[in-house]
Amino acid sequence: MTFAGPFQRKQAGKAALWRALDVVCGQTISFLGFAALAWLLAPEDFGIVSLAVAIIAIPCVILNEGLSTTLVQRDAITDDHITTAFWANLVISLFFVALIQLGSGWAAQITGMERLAPLLRWLSTVLIATATTSIPIALYTRRMKYSTLAKRTLVANSSGTILAILLAILGWGVWSLVVMQLCTAIFSAFVMWNKLGWRPTASFSTQTLREMFHFTSRVVVGNVLRVVTGNTSTLIIGFSLGPKVLGYYYLVERLLVTIGSVTITPVDSIMLPVLSRLQDDIARRAETYSKLVGLDAALWIPCLFGLGIVAPTLLPLLFGHKWDEAIPMILIIAPAVAASWSLTWPATQLLVAAGQPGAFMSLRTIHFIVNAACFLVAVRFGAIGVACAYAAVSIFMVPITLLFIRGTSGIALKQVLKSYAPALAASLIMASALLWLRAIMTPGTPSLAMEVGLGITVYAGAYYIFGRSNMREYAATALGALR
Repeated sequence: MTFAGPFQRKQAGKAALWRALDVVCGQTISFLGFAALAWLLAPEDFGIVSLAVAIIAIPCVILNEGLSTTLVQRDAITDDHITTAFWANLVISLFFVALIQLGSGWAAQITGMERLAPLLRWLSTVLIATATTSIPIALYTRRMKYSTLAKRTLVANSSGTILAILLAILGWGVWSLVVMQLCTAIFSAFVMWNKLGWRPTASFSTQTLREMFHFTSRVVVGNVLRVVTGNTSTLIIGFSLGPKVLGYYYLVERLLVTIGSVTITPVDSIMLPVLSRLQDDIARRAETYSKLVGLDAALWIPCLFGLGIVAPTLLPLLFGHKWDEAIPMILIIAPAVAASWSLTWPATQLLVAAGQPGAFMSLRTIHFIVNAACFLVAVRFGAIGVACAYAAVSIFMVPITLLFIRGTSGIALKQVLKSYAPALAASLIMASALLWLRAIMTPGTPSLAMEVGLGITVYAGAYYIFGRSNMREYAATALGALR
């Protein structure tokens, strides 16, 4: 995998390894906790909390991906930049906390869910912890020092998950999920600040803020549109179909995010700092981006094709039969997002790293409009309509995203698709083998272990045939990072 030089290649490999450890540990803990809570709580509990989280998502993305993203993207920063970003973030968080405290009753009234108001009031306090944590995270990300981020994830997720399970057992119901969010945010902030080696001073520069705002404003708008796009569907489903269907939808999204966090996120997280350092070398940036997309695809696509096939066996085993109504949604959504996300998800980092926040904002605007229009129509057809809308939007955004990449970053689509194609071809062969196995197995045969084993074997063999050079390069980079 080509980076700017030997040191940066090793540094990026090591960063990706730590990021993978961070994400795998965090998602494993979170997923096991979610599986336990899914047995203890009702789908409606998850639905109403996901609705509350969707409402506070915009302030969260402003705090997490605004000024902090600018700190990562800039070639050079000073203490003035960091301190100004910290105080600005804190003021923004206090503003949104006050706004949510005042508006929570109105939100409960228009949704017809009385429980939503107190949930929103308590969850809004998470924004203060988010504001104080986002700047340290940006500093560690800029240095590509993901070991501390891994420790934060381990401590915060473990603490929040264990406490939530204990409270759910004691009968706290939906409040166990709220306490989990609060506990995770507090412990995350503590670990981030513990050994950071930087503290804010009592200074603030409006000139520095204006300097950063030109880039940040368009990045924030683009990220807000991204989050609004993802949460628009949650809001539309919650308002139109109620918390139960929203709970099933939350389960599907939770599975997608868990798999995406383990497969795409470790690679995606190093894209911004690595590609930002290659702003003046278009050819090398194009090659690096294409290879990273190929790695994303190699990890992501087979997992989603596999999930779509084994879902009828896997979901009752993990969560119980009260979640069975989510199975048809997964069967529809999984193949579409399998083929699309590894092409659309990394584009965010590329456009920001290439200094194209305007293009990023435009792309997100298109995604938001298409997503909102599809879901407003789809809710008339219930949960199945929602799943079809999700799949349709995912596929529709692929050619649009690729055109934006070609037009703004100078990356040839052929180069990207060449790295992507081996994973898709190998995954289709794997899916065919799994469907054949399902067809010949007699009812009652323990199938899950056989399907997983066959899927891994067939995929590995097929990928070796179609993407042998990619496999060798990925393995060499991983081994270099381990050494």
